[in-house]
Amino acid sequence: MSEKGWEALINFSRMGMFRENLKITKKLTGAVSELKLEGGIKLPETHPNLLPYLRDMLTCTQCGFCKAVCPTYPELRWDSNTPRGRVLLSYGILTGDLPMDDETRDRIYECSTCKACEEKCPSGVNVVEIIEKAREEFLKEGKLLKSHNGILKRSTNPEIANPYGEKRHPLQVWEKTPHKSKIAVFVGCTTTYRNTSIGKATFSVLDKLGIDYTMVDERCCGSPLQRIGGKDEQVKALAQHNIDEMNKYGVETVLFSCAGCYNEFKNHYPGLVDYDFEVKHISEFLDEYMKEHHIKL
Repeated sequence: MSEKGWEALINFSRMGMFRENLKITKKLTGAVSELKLEGGIKLPETHPNLLPYLRDMLTCTQCGFCKAVCPTYPELRWDSNTPRGRVLLSYGILTGDLPMDDETRDRIYECSTCKACEEKCPSGVNVVEIIEKAREEFLKEGKLLKSHNGILKRSTNPEIANPYGEKRHPLQVWEKTPHKSKIAVFVGCTTTYRNTSIGKATFSVLDKLGIDYTMVDERCCGSPLQRIGGKDEQVKALAQHNIDEMNKYGVETVLFSCAGCYNEFKNHYPGLVDYDFEVKHISEFLDEYMKEHHIKL
């Protein structure tokens, strides 16, 4: 479909969405996870991952505040590449009005999941969650990008357990041996295999302050899987391994220098698994430590 065709479809869908909105929102009852309709209107059942987000999709007023802050829109310049456009595309997938073809997939995957749109959204729509659930539907249909299939296979393979396919595990790379400690550093895959200077700086600061810490036999935190639409069970398996490792060594506080890993543990793990240790970014921990010990820069 041409770009002009997409724009026409977006505009048509927008009008249809508001008409549907008038019929549905007044009849929508129950918790978000258990949506029910009164009055005989039947909800579609073909895409269950998106179904709990129907109310969110219909809450979108198409105001365009998200468009002003989306980093992909200035580069691509089509409304289908804006957060509100992707919400509409997800709605079309849910209702079966849009085909799950390569073009629809590409629009959904061009979102960077930065959540700048959510900061500006006056209606509080969970845009990124909707997009990630739409991506789950593409995974279910076997329509992931080739590169994403590789990430999925490498991250879920216990012998590799990282999206880059590196064979040396983090403990080997950093030459650390796990031991009992109240503090653990979760280094993360990108810091271990690509941006190593971040890991070196983190360990250097902790060592110079004389802080006892440990590393554990960590696996990918699961963030790359979640971003591309990986199933909750796949992310949960990685999360449970990492949490079991922390518990094995009596860890009470886990430190992160990787924003992605920090976000995954703090905001996504609680919905999948239980843990009772603190989660802190290294900058947050150091700020508290310096204040407590009266250290001045």
